[in-house]
Amino acid sequence: MRPQGRWLPDLTEKVRTINSHFSRMLRQMGCNGEVALHCGCEQYDGCNAFDKYAIHIRVKFRDNEDLQLLTGTRQSGGERAVCTILYIVALQVHPVHFLSLPGRCGYPSRPLPLDVDPTIDL
Repeated sequence: MRPQGRWLPDLTEKVRTINSHFSRMLRQMGCNGEVALHCGCEQYDGCNAFDKYAIHIRVKFRDNEDLQLLTGTRQSGGERAVCTILYIVALQVHPVHFLSLPGRCGYPSRPLPLDVDPTIDL
């Protein structure tokens, strides 16, 4: 594994770019949202465990709410669909070179449903 100093700044900058496009598109719809890099470790700044990092998408569709983590149960199906589409568009507005990111990023060889049961071997 590459030392944190080499992959974390690049990954952070790519997520920042995606967040900029994603949040701008949601604001244009009268909503609010953000894409952020989240580390499940207790010491975020010193963490070198790539497998502990995740992308968190937080959204707000109503004025009387705070930003909430996008989950399969909190938002409606339509809200989740809109967020998924906007996230994909945000990835493509400013091309992010996935091949330069650590780990495996790529497209499946066949279409997959959005709500995949992780216990099922596809």
